[in-house]
Amino acid sequence: MKQLHIAGNLLKSLTLAGLLAACHNDQAIAPTGTDGVAVNDQNAKISPLLRLVKEGDVAIQYIKSGKFLGKISRIDVGNNYNYYFEYTYNDNNPSGDLWISRKQYQKGTNSFVQEWKYKVVNGLCVASESVALGDSYEYKYNAQGLLDEIKSSHIGNPHVIWKYSYNYNAASSSYRLHKVASSNSQFGPEIETTFTYTSIPAKYSWNPVDATIYMDQGNIDRYLPIFGKFSDVLVAKTVEQSLKNPATKSSNKEFTYITDSDGLVTSRITQTSKGNNPPASSPTTTILKYSSSWQGIP
Repeated sequence: MKQLHIAGNLLKSLTLAGLLAACHNDQAIAPTGTDGVAVNDQNAKISPLLRLVKEGDVAIQYIKSGKFLGKISRIDVGNNYNYYFEYTYNDNNPSGDLWISRKQYQKGTNSFVQEWKYKVVNGLCVASESVALGDSYEYKYNAQGLLDEIKSSHIGNPHVIWKYSYNYNAASSSYRLHKVASSNSQFGPEIETTFTYTSIPAKYSWNPVDATIYMDQGNIDRYLPIFGKFSDVLVAKTVEQSLKNPATKSSNKEFTYITDSDGLVTSRITQTSKGNNPPASSPTTTILKYSSSWQGIP
């Protein structure tokens, strides 16, 4: 039994070494914030092997071996959408920049639908493109390495800019995303989304974009940790307001969370409303599941 125990520890050590080696030319492969402060233990850390494998109907798989061990390999968006996405990684170029390809396929037939490409330099996405649509995106960051602006371009069409602003929290010595405002070069300001926060540490963060996985605002993939860090704590509420028609009622989402003993979110309850009216719909609950054994999950 002692030999089996030693062998198991050796296997974990080799896996961890592979995960650390896979960080080449990208952010830490564990998503932003995965080794933050625990709720009950200031010194507790989340295992670098831990991965989010389920968020509601969304199932996430990871590369199980090789240079990009631990990075996302496939996302199945569940019963509401008839698609899945496959991810590939390539840094075999003279500059050594990382290119991530996200391809969308039809379920059932496995027929190819479309592709997105992301260029990553020093762990941050600096450019991307929607191959089928011909859209391209440029990403700019501020001195703190926080996402500052995304600009989309399409030949013959007006471009759109998403501008990001942050508030500094002195208590935690960190910046938190406060506002995302979009504008159109032809039609002017469009939509503004503001964020407020809980005091719950974000032990395992995802990108705070309120869009479906394959049509994200500014071409931000919800699960790829390549756009910088947005906050050290979980979002409490988002308020989306039309800048074209300020009189239009805002769209509000409030979030409450259930966490486990490690501070990981296991359940997220979302309440949607309009303006200052009572809730417009019943709350929805999203269950999240994590695993350190994702190499054995198909």
